[in-house]
Amino acid sequence: MPHDRARRRVSWNGMSSALRLARRGLEVIVLEAEFCGRHASGD
Repeated sequence: MPHDRARRRVSWNGMSSALRLARRGLEVIVLEAEFCGRHASGD
């Protein structure tokens, strides 16, 4: 278990930028889905 944690930490530091981009994309998708859902329910 401790070994897995260390490995994850290295990946986190190495792919921080990629994760940030993915996170931003997910946020946008969620916001869009929420907006569309509200629009549909509003009608």
